[in-house]
Amino acid sequence: MRSQDWRDRLRRAPVAACVLVTALIAALWFLSSIRCFALNHARGSVARNTQTPDGQMGAWEFTMTTRSVQTGPHWLRLVRAEYLSIMSTESEKNRFDSQLGWKATSFPRSGIRNDWYPWVDLADMTRGRWRFLGLGPGLMVGGAQTARMFDIPYWLPMVVLATPVLFAIVRQRRQARRAREGGCLKCGYPLGPEMIRCPECGSER
Repeated sequence: MRSQDWRDRLRRAPVAACVLVTALIAALWFLSSIRCFALNHARGSVARNTQTPDGQMGAWEFTMTTRSVQTGPHWLRLVRAEYLSIMSTESEKNRFDSQLGWKATSFPRSGIRNDWYPWVDLADMTRGRWRFLGLGPGLMVGGAQTARMFDIPYWLPMVVLATPVLFAIVRQRRQARRAREGGCLKCGYPLGPEMIRCPECGSER
């Protein structure tokens, strides 16, 4: 009986986790409609340009690569961006030290233009730029910075996580109906009051 209780708890644990994560996503969706958040990680690398003498502009190249997770009014955005800075000496990279590492920021929702990210746009599928119900990749190029992103609408993980919860609810209601009718909880075979094991599937009563 105790082993059966542990099996029931292990069976319910994934469903409880799905409910918890779905509630967290819903709360994040609500908060992002007021203010957006971002978690960034930046690292830098230095490369020597042998074709330019040291001390002249272009002798060194500093590439800062950032990976971030951003929340938006309707989506969760994964971003990978690269920023190239041309320097004359290697020591000039020190001005980027404060931007490296982990950093959490927030910004108002008004800073995001919704017309940049339509819900449906299949015109540029051949170039890898498409959107369908808020899901899709994007590319932003400006100056020395290139940013590639992928948007995941909040509704998508909520639907995925809610599916096992709905199956668990249906299973629970089916077992409750079979228990009221005096049948086996697993297969529904009608059991007599003296039966301890189901003769159809072999499960204990």
